[in-house]
Amino acid sequence: MPALRRPGIVKPIFKKGRKNLDENYCSMCLTSGVSEVMERFTSKALINYIRLDAIVHHTNAIVHPTQHGFLKNKSITTVSAWRKGVNSNGYITERFVDYSKAFDSLQIIILYLKLGTCEITGFLAQLIQAFLIDRSQQVVINRTSSKVYHIPSGVPEETCIA
Repeated sequence: MPALRRPGIVKPIFKKGRKNLDENYCSMCLTSGVSEVMERFTSKALINYIRLDAIVHHTNAIVHPTQHGFLKNKSITTVSAWRKGVNSNGYITERFVDYSKAFDSLQIIILYLKLGTCEITGFLAQLIQAFLIDRSQQVVINRTSSKVYHIPSGVPEETCIA
């Protein structure tokens, strides 16, 4: 990543409920334009690699074909499968896991090692590592900014690579 990237700007986004409760907000990290372009490139390359690996090697070791969450154009398939199960009096079993807090404390070196076990190496792995290592961010609320903090772990929330 270019050394010119600025710190991520974290803004609270109101979800629902009472505005005076912290839990009714989620955070969004806005990155620089250059960083966002690199994120999109890296994200597309990663998704293409995962899908190509499954097609070429007839394997689903990285992402199982029944995985619908977090993949573009997949959620409607799940709803359709549920509807078929309900209409045919079949059983529907689903498991939902919320990993959102896990990504807040993700140690970057562990992620980088995991990329290697999935055979994601070279330039793509370097881009992912560069995006996540040596990050800094500050909170901005109503034009008031906090000081800039170094972020040693985690993935910036609401970025396309996250």
